[in-house]
Amino acid sequence: MIRTFGAFIFSLILFVWFGGVGFAGDLQRSIASYEKGDYETALNVFNDLAEQGNSPAQYILGQIHRRGIGTTQDYKVAVKWYEKSAEQGYAKAQFQLGQMYRRGDGVVKDLKKALNFYLKAGKQGHAAAQFSLGLMYKGGADTTPDYTEAAKWYRKSAEQSHAFAQFNMGSMYEGGIGVVQDHDEAVTWYRRSAEQGNSSAQSNLGVMYKMGKGVPQDYKKALKYFKMSSEQKNSEAEFNMGVMYGTGKGVTVDYEEALRWYRKAARQGHGKAQTNLGVMYGTGKGVTQNNVIAYMWLEIGSAQGILNAKKAKEIVASRMRRLQLLEAQNLVQSCVKKKYKNC
Repeated sequence: MIRTFGAFIFSLILFVWFGGVGFAGDLQRSIASYEKGDYETALNVFNDLAEQGNSPAQYILGQIHRRGIGTTQDYKVAVKWYEKSAEQGYAKAQFQLGQMYRRGDGVVKDLKKALNFYLKAGKQGHAAAQFSLGLMYKGGADTTPDYTEAAKWYRKSAEQSHAFAQFNMGSMYEGGIGVVQDHDEAVTWYRRSAEQGNSSAQSNLGVMYKMGKGVPQDYKKALKYFKMSSEQKNSEAEFNMGVMYGTGKGVTVDYEEALRWYRKAARQGHGKAQTNLGVMYGTGKGVTQNNVIAYMWLEIGSAQGILNAKKAKEIVASRMRRLQLLEAQNLVQSCVKKKYKNC
């Protein structure tokens, strides 16, 4: 597959990557070629620079071939240029090699090699590589998980404003994983990530306000962050919006609104939301009571391991006739097949 960049974006990327004027003439020629759609000439310019040993040019060639920009996508050629750049200590290329080895793109998948390249880039301060190191140490990276090491690298990345690393630092502090449990610190990191638009951090920050963990309990602030996160279609936040409206925390009780939010989360596969939606259909709260639909959602929630769903399903089933049960079971199959869309 061949892709193209807009001329302005491409020019900006080149400026950021090279940051100097040593190759200004060649760069202008390459940009002009791209603007005219003459990708062959542009690639030749980069090849010339790369063959001269210019590590940013080697890295950019790797990017071009990995993404198929103006040429056929080729992971093996991308790896070749990343390796040349990485050998010169170029952190961005080292990080990309880590990515290639982690995914097995253009190379045999090798988590130990991925870890090694992430370490090289991370030690140079590459925030994404540091975040990836946190992921690998937490997940084991083909070895025993090391939560302390994971927290160390997440912190380095988080301190460079990496939003996902900030969120993960919040999770580590909230759960006491690799660090001493500290809800105040958890809130601090969730907030930093939330301010950058991370929907999971916004949702978790809402939970902290709802529960009064690390902050004074404040349902209105909890609702604020749940809503902020749900606007990005975060299913956990949508579920919590349903809980807030269903219990009247921070808002007046509104079962119809609770139902609306549970449905949004349920259609994304959220098991607890599916269960609560089934309960509302079973009790007729916010909607006309319907045992068939109630059974459908409770069966789906039960299949996801929600214990309350199984018990509630048995209660609903005791009120249903055989034909209704058959109808509900057919709806379950149909809904699952559609991956819960429009159920």
